[in-house]
Amino acid sequence: KLPELVGQTITNAEMFKDLYRFTFKFGLDYSSGQRILPIDMAVSLWMLVFSQQEPLILKRWLYFLDKHPQVRGIPRDTWNMFLNFVETVGTDLSNYDDTEAWPSLFDDFVEFENDQLNQNSSAMLDLNQQGMDNISNCNINSGNSNISGMVEATPDI
Repeated sequence: KLPELVGQTITNAEMFKDLYRFTFKFGLDYSSGQRILPIDMAVSLWMLVFSQQEPLILKRWLYFLDKHPQVRGIPRDTWNMFLNFVETVGTDLSNYDDTEAWPSLFDDFVEFENDQLNQNSSAMLDLNQQGMDNISNCNINSGNSNISGMVEATPDI
């Protein structure tokens, strides 16, 4: 019966949405009056609820949360909107519109991702420049190569 239900939640978007919303309530400790999921519980539940069909940005979202220890909990609206966020923005976040009413944590995530992308682009530009510098320093003398001292000269045979 369980495999059948899992299959239904994967193929039926409304059923998955119901399961997703239930998961938030399931993770709360009602006996203590909890209304916000502690971040460790939220991360565990996201990994669980998306275990059969993981959105491509989930790992990046969880990495973002890990790098921002000031985020201690996830309120219900952020939890519920994450599903819409995943469906709307695309894997490269190109469909993200900061004028829409997303929770501010999503704005922070997109900004973090853009910063990461810019850092990676800068690193690639640096690597490309280093590669061009190495090529311009290349000396070829009678069959021997010496690229900036990185490759030893090979003897003539």
